[in-house]
Amino acid sequence: GRVLSGGLSIRALVDIPRKVSLTGYTNLITSNTPSLTPAISSVTPAHGGVGGGTSISIAGTDFYSSAGVAGALSVTVGGAPCTGVVAASDTSLTAVTPAGSNGSRDVVVNTAFGSATLPMGFMYIAAPVVSSVTPDSGVPGGGASITVAGANFLVSPGVPGVSSVTIGGVACTEVVVGSATSLTALAPAGSAGTADVVVTTIFGSGTLAAGFTYIDPPTISSVSPNSGEAAGGVVITITGTNFLTSAGNPGVSSVTIDGAACTGISVSTATSLTASTPSGTTGAVDVVVTTPFG
Repeated sequence: GRVLSGGLSIRALVDIPRKVSLTGYTNLITSNTPSLTPAISSVTPAHGGVGGGTSISIAGTDFYSSAGVAGALSVTVGGAPCTGVVAASDTSLTAVTPAGSNGSRDVVVNTAFGSATLPMGFMYIAAPVVSSVTPDSGVPGGGASITVAGANFLVSPGVPGVSSVTIGGVACTEVVVGSATSLTALAPAGSAGTADVVVTTIFGSGTLAAGFTYIDPPTISSVSPNSGEAAGGVVITITGTNFLTSAGNPGVSSVTIDGAACTGISVSTATSLTASTPSGTTGAVDVVVTTPFG
């Protein structure tokens, strides 16, 4: 500056550029910006059929974008895309599962800001399978206690999923699911012959064709010869029906004449057997063939 008369000093004002740090502002902005990466807390229901089509609800956070709309939203189960994905809110969405294979699968939600995974969040359960029925036969009057072996009798670990067990289309009673592979029940009444055994769950039905046979009590049409010495030992042939079980095995537990047991019983077919007569008294007496069915 310069000094004028009278001692007045004049100074020039000059703007000097300054370097201003924005680090503090950047940190402030970063620390106050919410995370928009989604998270999954639960999937309901957590299981469904292998054919897909199960409507599921997924709970979590940040399913919306910062603009408050669902943007670039997709859901997969086991890597396969769900259909009908709808975000009801920032914390809830619904979707329809794709087809899959038996077992647990990861559930993944994808948005424009990232993805979230719920490991093994959904379990595919196949329709039940019926492999055997024990015993596989009973009387037409019903009441036989049967054990059904198979698979997929539970809807999720420890939760029975069997809605019905039928034989020949008629419901069994007292169905008890012991595990995913075994259940017990009481056979209903039926008519003589084979019948399908069907186990049904919410995921489908499993059938063992001709898995159970209703067998009438035996009948006797003739005994030849129909007479013999009172001392016994006469080999007789008895003709009738239902001398075999459903498995083709001899089902005759005893043959008696006037209440005394015959010996040497040999069942050749469902309609014929031979036996040796016991000793007895003179006169006409009853001949009785007994099986597990009567």
